Amino acid sequence: MTLKRLRKGMVGIEAAIVLIAFVIVAAALAFVVLNMGFLTTQKSSIVIRSGLGEASTALEVDGSVLAYSQKGSKVNYTVIPIKVSPGRHLVDLHPDRASIVYWSTETGSYADIYVAYGYVYKNTTDNKYWLTVYSPGGSTLAQSKVGSSINLTSIWSTLQSKISDDIFAAVIWIDSNQVYTKKDTNLELGEKAIVMVVYKNTAVQPGEYKTIKIEVKPPEGATLTVERTMPPGIPRGVIDLG
Repeated sequence: MTLKRLRKGMVGIEAAIVLIAFVIVAAALAFVVLNMGFLTTQKSSIVIRSGLGEASTALEVDGSVLAYSQKGSKVNYTVIPIKVSPGRHLVDLHPDRASIVYWSTETGSYADIYVAYGYVYKNTTDNKYWLTVYSPGGSTLAQSKVGSSINLTSIWSTLQSKISDDIFAAVIWIDSNQVYTKKDTNLELGEKAIVMVVYKNTAVQPGEYKTIKIEVKPPEGATLTVERTMPPGIPRGVIDLG
């Protein structure tokens, strides 16, 4: 009499297929997890860089802040020399994308006084410095000879004769290598510029002991804030505000 075997077994190839399936699923899940981790790290890095860029200063004061009084007792204009901060390649200072805010203890605040930009360049024909000023739209507001040196009072005189606002600001590139007709409003690394705030009306001209604050707000980066207090007995001529 023959006995039948009732034991059952699994074929080796079936076990291998199941094992391979488990390995593939585990590998796929591991890939998804790693990929999400890399993506999160990349996004975090972008956010951190963006935050640092917005928090860091795009512009710096490049020297002493100056004021000028034509007759004494009141200031006619203020000049802030600026440059690009280390680590930055350029800053766009077009009036449509940047703004300049003014505040004074005497006259209150003005939301945006930035109305013109221009260039002082040396003319190779007469070997003199010339000033060309543009409106935000790119049209020429003024073109005049500054002199054999860069005279800030000549720049002020030209600006106030062409702009009617009681108080306004202009950004002027100084001795730029650019051709002035290019109308490039990028302040690049190594270039020099000034922010000139003109107080045309006597009602807005800062007097002695008065504090003024000027904020230059570029499209990217932190605001450059300059705050100064006028000295007592404001004399005629140029005043170094430090």
